[in-house]
Amino acid sequence: MDDEFWNGEWRDGKVISEAIAISNGDDTLVDEAMHLIERIATSEVIYNIQENCLIAMSSSALQSTPFHAKLCGWYAKQIEDHCTDADWYLELMLQVIIESGRSLPDKYVDDYCARFGSAIYDDIDNTQFRTKAVDIFYKLLKRKNSPTIPRPLLKIAFKTLGENTHIAEQEPIEIINQLEKWLSIIKDDDDLIVFNVVILHDCIARERICPSSLIDMIKKLRRSTVLEVQEISANPDRPANNRYPESNLNASSSSSIPSLASLSGYKKSSSIGQLSTTSSRGDSEEDYTQHRRLKASGSHSAVTHKDDNDTYITARSHTNQYESRSTHSNKAHSNTQPDALMKSLIDLELSSNDSQTSEAAPPVKPLRITTSQFGKLWLSLPKYEVKFQPAHMFVTTMEKVAESLEMDVGLCAIEIIGEELIAAGDLGVRRPALAHLRIDDEGNVVCTVRSTNQQDSVALREVIDQRLI
Repeated sequence: MDDEFWNGEWRDGKVISEAIAISNGDDTLVDEAMHLIERIATSEVIYNIQENCLIAMSSSALQSTPFHAKLCGWYAKQIEDHCTDADWYLELMLQVIIESGRSLPDKYVDDYCARFGSAIYDDIDNTQFRTKAVDIFYKLLKRKNSPTIPRPLLKIAFKTLGENTHIAEQEPIEIINQLEKWLSIIKDDDDLIVFNVVILHDCIARERICPSSLIDMIKKLRRSTVLEVQEISANPDRPANNRYPESNLNASSSSSIPSLASLSGYKKSSSIGQLSTTSSRGDSEEDYTQHRRLKASGSHSAVTHKDDNDTYITARSHTNQYESRSTHSNKAHSNTQPDALMKSLIDLELSSNDSQTSEAAPPVKPLRITTSQFGKLWLSLPKYEVKFQPAHMFVTTMEKVAESLEMDVGLCAIEIIGEELIAAGDLGVRRPALAHLRIDDEGNVVCTVRSTNQQDSVALREVIDQRLI
């Protein structure tokens, strides 16, 4: 029948596309529906049929079948040929790439992910696609529980979520929990683990909140048999030019998107959806501050995040909390010191307890003695000994522990031998305080303190427990 005699309701494509949604892989039915849609295809029609097409693509029964690949390729080509709105084009194409799973060629997915990365980070003034992408990626990571998502798509999902918590509808801790969940899912992909740990490190350092379960996860990764995983878990900071291994997410692909002819037999539109290749990135500071203020209403109250399973290290929010830090997407993170992550978290914990600890714990001054003097003094003080594991310890190396002991606790590090450290402090006249720290087989720090009386030993434990990173 000539389309001029069609019922008016057919012309928006919705009724015809229902055949695709309920086809269950019937090639004959879908081929006819595709043919009819092509006869009336416009930007509006392609938009109208998205729901039914995505329903068919998301069917688990059709994943990795020739039919699934044909449907994904066909709809992607219709978007290329007919879409006239840049934001809608990117959003819908992102949905297609997500639902395609591994049905589309790797080169096709790689190049589109480069384009998505460019759209997210190059456009400073328009955050519409970036905001939508954050929501889409959060739902994707929450919905999926197996590594069937293409690797380049996972990378851009991790990066987009980790760097854009300020514009997400979800709380930062919800995003951190999803990124942590995926550390377990991608346990066999060392490159993705390294990439995700770097993203998590930067996100936690910026948001200043961390689930205790993540600290346990990082400790396990330090015992990995893969050297790079060990290193990144112990020292998540990397030089700016090597922070995101194997990633080209920040620039437009220099090559064009591969032809869809091999996927669906049609010629690709030459100009739709092309993006700027400028490399400016991230929100403006005003944009970041505005979004974070909206999310941090009631800014003078303490912000806490707890559930039955995890204890979170939390911050007290202040009016200028977000104005005082750099908000450029990567510049805010690239100079973070290796121990800044947990140091900032512990500093926040201390901010809510300073008034209590200042009364309960005496000031600690460094006591500079020799190793021999330490040994003699240690043996003379066995009665008043306290042994414990620092609550918020996130050890990288013993050298970093020594720095924290001197800067944050007040003890003088006397000597480091392998994974053991001895330190000494002075709590007052004739009140020496000694500490011995070691890393056990589980990667935990075990601390033993001795002093001239039990009260001083307990007080020193409290100071170390609260301040040592």
